[in-house]
Amino acid sequence: MIKILMDECLPKKLKYRIEELDSTFFVKTTPQMGWASFSNGELLSVAEGEFDFFITSDKNLSFQQSIPSSSIQVVLMKAQDQYL
Repeated sequence: MIKILMDECLPKKLKYRIEELDSTFFVKTTPQMGWASFSNGELLSVAEGEFDFFITSDKNLSFQQSIPSSSIQVVLMKAQDQYL
């Protein structure tokens, strides 16, 4: 089972789309875990004990945290601009 934590800044529908991709994907959002009020440092620290991946769209996360020292894999999602 692959455990994925989604940041609260992502659309909740994404959780269900990810789960549809593969039955081994277990996806929770930070609000579902009761972690919505955590700072990014606290969040990564708590999440790395329970999750394999953290998905976010927070472009500043790498400036706020030392991601290489974390055991959780961080995925940064960037939406493509549709108006180009």
